[in-house]
Amino acid sequence: MSFFRRDSQTKSAYLSFGDLFKFDKIYRTYCYEMICAPFVFMNNYAKNVMVGCGFLMNKKVDSFGWLFEIFQKQ
Repeated sequence: MSFFRRDSQTKSAYLSFGDLFKFDKIYRTYCYEMICAPFVFMNNYAKNVMVGCGFLMNKKVDSFGWLFEIFQKQ
């Protein structure tokens, strides 16, 4: 099972600062052996703002497709 988290504050940041985007999937949680995939943007003060975070069970293409699809919908 994979999941994605975003709240209203991070969605607002995404809508305001969606010009520069960083997606990094190299983080791995050790307790549950899941892949942590934060979505990070840069705001107008050149500060990083996390606008969502996904946790995946594997590195399959379908898993990343699901994650990006959910990210766009929310």
